Amino acid sequence: MKLETGADFVITQPIQRVEEVRPLAEFLGDIPLYTMLMLTLNELDESVLRAMEIGKVLEVDYGALLDELRESGLVKGVLISSPKSPSGSSIY
Repeated sequence: MKLETGADFVITQPIQRVEEVRPLAEFLGDIPLYTMLMLTLNELDESVLRAMEIGKVLEVDYGALLDELRESGLVKGVLISSPKSPSGSSIY
């Protein structure tokens, strides 16, 4: 695991619900956790989704999810990714 080699922070795979990061945040304790939101999950091939361990793409209100993440205090920041879009990714 990367923590054993001295990682200073952890970034998750793309999430669709706050509940997906809670167990990891509890496990990490004081180690900063960042999460990823991928706005175009529904455009990805099923094999890519499987590789990211995403079984089903949900209908997500990303604005509400960002608010929930902020209020939860579970993550230090969010990487917003939109593959295939001209703008690429942003960090908030």
